[in-house]
Amino acid sequence: MNSLRHLFPRSKTNAVTHQAHRLEVESLESRMMLSTVQVIAAGTTGQENIELQIGGQSVAVYSDLGTGASSGQFQTLTYETSDDVAASDVRIAFTNDLFDSDNGIDRNVRVDAIVVDGVRFETEAPDVFSTGTWLPADGVQPGNRQSETLHANGYFQYFGDGDGDTIEIRASGDEGGEQFELIIGGSSAASFTTSDSFQTFSYTAPGSLSADQVRIEFVNDEYDPDNGIDSNLNVDFISIEGTRYETEASTTFSTGSWLAADGVQPGFRQSETLNSNGYFQYLASGGTGSTISVRASGDEGGEQFELVIGDSTVGTFSTSTNFETFFYTANGSVTADQVRIEFINDEYDPANGVDSNLNVDYIAIDDTRYETEASTTFSTGSWLAADGIQPGFRQSETLNTSGYFQFLANPGSAGFVGLGQTQVTADENSGQVSIEIIRFDGSSGAASVFYQTLGVEAEDGSDFVGQANGRVDFVDGQTSA
Repeated sequence: MNSLRHLFPRSKTNAVTHQAHRLEVESLESRMMLSTVQVIAAGTTGQENIELQIGGQSVAVYSDLGTGASSGQFQTLTYETSDDVAASDVRIAFTNDLFDSDNGIDRNVRVDAIVVDGVRFETEAPDVFSTGTWLPADGVQPGNRQSETLHANGYFQYFGDGDGDTIEIRASGDEGGEQFELIIGGSSAASFTTSDSFQTFSYTAPGSLSADQVRIEFVNDEYDPDNGIDSNLNVDFISIEGTRYETEASTTFSTGSWLAADGVQPGFRQSETLNSNGYFQYLASGGTGSTISVRASGDEGGEQFELVIGDSTVGTFSTSTNFETFFYTANGSVTADQVRIEFINDEYDPANGVDSNLNVDYIAIDDTRYETEASTTFSTGSWLAADGIQPGFRQSETLNTSGYFQFLANPGSAGFVGLGQTQVTADENSGQVSIEIIRFDGSSGAASVFYQTLGVEAEDGSDFVGQANGRVDFVDGQTSA
């Protein structure tokens, strides 16, 4: 019996020790399977609440977003789960919107990006769906709004890992830690960090994808010869649904490749390496038409502009604080009078030292250069000391507010139209308000202007009587209506 009493506790102790070891192994395995979701966000008042939803379920609520939405001072919110998470599983919902103009309260949430297991997905990407974003054209509407802000209760739904084409990027860094962005159609779709060995990075688009839409941009170059540091990004190739496009092909345009003959220059360099911050644009000469280059920079960095040809936006680009050359190859012949450069994300916040401005040195079409400050370039967003911001032939290279440069505009043509006043204040009971439409810099021939009214803080039908499809006609020589 004594022997048995001694054996039993000894056996029990061994069993407990073995169980503890087994539980420790299981715990380690669980930690290895964790997915990490980071939300990079800010509020305007500091009282905003958001929910992180994964797979349709609310998994976390955050209320400490700060007040850095306008200045870009973001909070990084981290959530870990043992489930396998894709970007398409993630929804960010704004849940406690409040607009109280009498007390100066306007809650808004700005979400810079989400990061899923180290891969960054930009909120303003064209594959992100929003239900709470306000735009001047139509107010708050559901859609792919290409905005970082929820102005009303609603959500951002990310589609970065959808059912579309998959692109693979084979890349490495000379130092390790080189970072690059995948740009699709002018918008950042994902960000990646390399090691000093070649790796394959993957991204699945929400729809079909062609190589001429793809840009690989090196963003954190560092050169410090005293300490033996020389960062370089090497991209062997990209592959779209199994079709491979070599980076050193004669159709790949580069803005950051160094060659012994001339250093770092933009061009078709037939190199796999970005030696400085810049990009590879694939199938840049894939079109059969005119090649348009735009030399531009931003005062803050991050200023965005659209390249408009005729009446169609063909590309959206984001600037840095240094002048860069942006390229687009059209499907046909393009003349300078068809080209418009439109600044789309102006921000002016003097309290936080923010003043976004877009600078356009020139455009070139098939190597013919057109200066922005020429007397034939029409502008709607340039500021001059004499009269502030006015539409006209301003002979300036800068758009100080959202607006556009129209190249080779004809002062003797039918002219341009704009509002005589940009702000009219009236009481709801005042009856009617007259808003003058001005035709300037040309009045040749008849012209028609189509307009509509949109409610922003007021509601069409109860606060005012709207006009969905209005029209104003000008006769030859008429300049005001």
